Amino acid sequence: MEINSIRRQKRRTDRLNLYVDGEFRLTIAAEVAVRRGLRPGHALDEAELTALAEEDARWRARESALRLLSYRQRSENEIRRRLASRHFDPATVETCIDHLKAASLLDDEAFAIAFCRDRLRSRPSGRARLAVELRAKGVRDDVAREALDQIFSSEGQDELELARQAAHKFTRPRNIDALRLRRRLYGFLSRRGFSADTIAAVMEESAPAS
Repeated sequence: MEINSIRRQKRRTDRLNLYVDGEFRLTIAAEVAVRRGLRPGHALDEAELTALAEEDARWRARESALRLLSYRQRSENEIRRRLASRHFDPATVETCIDHLKAASLLDDEAFAIAFCRDRLRSRPSGRARLAVELRAKGVRDDVAREALDQIFSSEGQDELELARQAAHKFTRPRNIDALRLRRRLYGFLSRRGFSADTIAAVMEESAPAS
């Protein structure tokens, strides 16, 4: 078998249609074609066509992942789930993940630290809540612990001060007695992941003087 024609797509100029023995057989990235040295008259067999399709799948997976990462940092598991949802096979997904990690473009610890910093700026929360959110992002517990240690120890984030900030943002309903208000504030801070001791300290500070 040999390639008779290589035609660039009109809408996707980075994609090429390959015609083999007079029939359309495959669409691949122009980058893959250049890397493989493909040209009209190039002889190939079914095994090489299969290899081209697999290489193109790896290229498409990488491009999809890079587009996702161009918007914001993401966890390894987020990228894995998104690529799987786009019907890339597991081997292609793992190859892509390995490539991104080797290029330092995917780093769960760096992601976790950045995620926590951003969350604390926009939505003051306790360590427990941040741990739950990182787990939901697919970050391993040991990696999450290291990131939280970095945030709360090395960078000096104070959970009591964060709880004060959260309490300040709490919307206090009108026409509600003091006891019910305290219960609602307690529930609000608890859902934000603050410890019972931290919540008690904040509520003591906010209690009206007798």
